[in-house]
Amino acid sequence: MEFVRSTTDRYHEFLEAGDSRVKGLPLMSSPVPSAIILIVYYIIAYYGRTIMANRRPFQMKYFVLTYNFGMVLFSMYMAKEFAMAGWLTGYQLGCQPIDYTKKGDRMAFVTYLFFISKMVELTDTIIFIMKKKFHQLTFLHLFHHGFLPFNWWFGIKFIPGGWGTFHAFINTMVHSVMYMYYFLSAGGPAIQKYLWWKKYITTIQIAQFILVIGHTLSTFLFVKNCDYPQLAVKLVLFYNFCFLFLFLNFYIKTYKSKPQKEVAYTNGVGQNGHVSNGGVKNGTTPKLD
Repeated sequence: MEFVRSTTDRYHEFLEAGDSRVKGLPLMSSPVPSAIILIVYYIIAYYGRTIMANRRPFQMKYFVLTYNFGMVLFSMYMAKEFAMAGWLTGYQLGCQPIDYTKKGDRMAFVTYLFFISKMVELTDTIIFIMKKKFHQLTFLHLFHHGFLPFNWWFGIKFIPGGWGTFHAFINTMVHSVMYMYYFLSAGGPAIQKYLWWKKYITTIQIAQFILVIGHTLSTFLFVKNCDYPQLAVKLVLFYNFCFLFLFLNFYIKTYKSKPQKEVAYTNGVGQNGHVSNGGVKNGTTPKLD
C-alpha cells in the first residue's frame, strides 16, 4: 500500500508541475484520455480489415472534401498564430526560452491547437478503413499518426512555447499545402489532370525534416546553456531523423526505383496504393508530416 500511495503522490506531483496555462484545457489534465484514444485508434487500425471484410467501401467524397478543406483552414490559422505569437515577432532561432508574457500565452494556446490537430488527423486512418484502402495502413502512416499526438501531449503540458514550437510552425505551413493538394485531388478527373505538383509534396516534406534537423543541430553546436529542456531538443532530433529516413525510403521506392505508371483514381487511393484522401495520376505522396 505504501508503494501505491507513493506512486500516486508522485504522479499527481508530476501533473501539478505542468504549465498552468494549459491546465484546464480538454485532454490536458492527464495523459490517460489521450492514451486511451490512441489505444482505441490502434485497435481499430488493427481490426479494420476484419470490420470491413464483408462490407462495401463507403462513398465519402463530400466528407473527404470537407475534411481536407477544413484541415487547410485549420493549418493556415495555426501557421498565422505561430508567426504572430513569436516566430515572426521576435523569437530567436538559436535559443528561445519559453515566453510567459501575454504573447507567450498566445503561443501556448496555438501549441495546444497543434496537439488537437494531430488528434484530428487520426481521421485519415478511419477514412482509409471505411473506404477499404488497407494498403495505406503502412508502418510509416501508423507510426506517424500514433507517435506525434502522445509525444506532443507532454510538450504542451510542460513546455508550451519557446524553441520547440519552430518545427510545429514549419509543419503547419507544410500541411496547409498538403491538405490543399488532397482537397483538390478529391475533386475528380477534371481537376486531377492539373495537379502536376504531386511529387513535390513529398519533396517539401523531406525538406521540412532537413530544415528542422539543421535547426536542432545548430542549437547543439552553437548555443551554450540555453534555458530550454535539452531532453526535448534531443527528442525532436531523434524523431525527425526517423521521419527523414522513412520519407526518403518512400521517395526512392516511388519515384526513383521503378517507372511511374499512369493509374486512374476516383476519390480515393489508386491501384498502386500510394495516395491519400483523393486521386491523382503517376504515383503519389504519403499523407504524413
